[in-house]
Amino acid sequence: MNASPSGKAVYAGTFDPITRGHEWVIKTMAPLFDVFVVAVGSNPEKSPLFDVPERVQMIEGRIKKFGLANVFVDAYPHQLLVTYARSIDAGYIVRGIRSHSDFDYEFATRHVNAGIDPGITTLWVSPPLELAMTSSSLVKEFFRYPDGEANARKYVSASIMGRMKRKFEELRHG
Repeated sequence: MNASPSGKAVYAGTFDPITRGHEWVIKTMAPLFDVFVVAVGSNPEKSPLFDVPERVQMIEGRIKKFGLANVFVDAYPHQLLVTYARSIDAGYIVRGIRSHSDFDYEFATRHVNAGIDPGITTLWVSPPLELAMTSSSLVKEFFRYPDGEANARKYVSASIMGRMKRKFEELRHG
């Protein structure tokens, strides 16, 4: 894309943990905006491994490594993303699309959001194929198996791997 930075965008998720796919979205999309907010939320349908402050801290650590001065991390309250975007004056919502099922969900959500606030535009981005099937759930699943750690390394940074190893050790040993 050849575009000038414009306005404020929000990229939201649970990021439990942040994966290389999430990082790709941030590094690809953040330079297009004056301000890019990574919004860490909680989803009552998911059982997070890390609490919101831990996830915010992990993402801030990764953002620092990217050198993107326009990226900020925020914990957002349990509310519609479009409502949160409006509350921080974001004109754009960035969503990653990994598969057809993601697209079906995001397509419907985009139209609902436009009905709530037509001034907020949803942008979709699809990561490279090697990251397309990456998910936080998959990475956590790897850790349930003795050989899973080697597979997880493909999808998260070394610093996140360390945090995950410590967290799973804590859970195993109570």
